[in-house]
Amino acid sequence: MEKIQSADLQQQILADVQEMDRLIDSTLEYLRGGAVQRSDFRRVDLTALVQTIAEDAVELGQDVTMKGGVEPCMGDFLSLKRCIANLVQNGVRYGGRVEVALSENAANVMVAVRDWGPGLPTSELDRVFE
Repeated sequence: MEKIQSADLQQQILADVQEMDRLIDSTLEYLRGGAVQRSDFRRVDLTALVQTIAEDAVELGQDVTMKGGVEPCMGDFLSLKRCIANLVQNGVRYGGRVEVALSENAANVMVAVRDWGPGLPTSELDRVFE
């Protein structure tokens, strides 16, 4: 890091590394069967989160678009980021192109991730959430 001249870039890289560390810790806790702590919930700008995930994918040459937007909502930022990024990456891997659409009504926020892949065989649908 000391070879990077820009203090702003150093801070950005450090913040990215710290976030990756939290994502890894969160994933490991989830895999161990841990539950999300209510204290992990905070206001999340879901529109900005999805926009960042989509922009990162585009920078990697992937065909990912976003439409819509929602007001900030309560949620576990790291779990939401992990979930949406995983859906987008799977959509790109198996469908080539992905569209993430955000919408809301008085009671709910919806994140719809659509790809143009072949989909799951009907016989496998029951196993999706195992």
